[in-house]
Amino acid sequence: MIVSSFNGSCSVKILRSCAKLYCEIWKEPPWNEYFWTVDGVTEDLKRQVNMSGAKGFFATNDGEVVGFTWGYLTTQSAMRNISESESLDFLFSDIECVFYLAELGVCRSFREHKIGEKLTVALLGELAKDGTRLVVLRTDIKANAARRLYQKIGFTDLMVKDGKHEDRTYWVLPLKPA
Repeated sequence: MIVSSFNGSCSVKILRSCAKLYCEIWKEPPWNEYFWTVDGVTEDLKRQVNMSGAKGFFATNDGEVVGFTWGYLTTQSAMRNISESESLDFLFSDIECVFYLAELGVCRSFREHKIGEKLTVALLGELAKDGTRLVVLRTDIKANAARRLYQKIGFTDLMVKDGKHEDRTYWVLPLKPA
């Protein structure tokens, strides 16, 4: 398995492979989201990896993407749009931006091989080097594997529910500069 970072020179093949995996993963419970398309996710991924402060990693096995994670810096007003709420405003009391870890996914047949952990740790390491002070994410209350991983890494469930998806809560991790 090879872990690589997303960057401006990422091939469309890699982005489409990530998008295909994304669509497969989000059809699974607890998400049950059948509306994603490879073309739509590819375009969204292109946009997100080019946002301010965007960072991400993907894992390949024999040239196929088997896992990914990515996110970007977000402001208080942008976080309000993401969460459809003002409940996370307190995160911005002494900082202008936080890193929003938008996605983490691993192919079903490659789970339990610590790929999600490797990807997340790689991302957090890069963020710490860049001086990012706070990382926030959301996940479903029934996504037990993800929740265990985030807790193991040091994230704390804020118990703040998403404004649109009431079964999703926000998690936070303060970072120390590397």
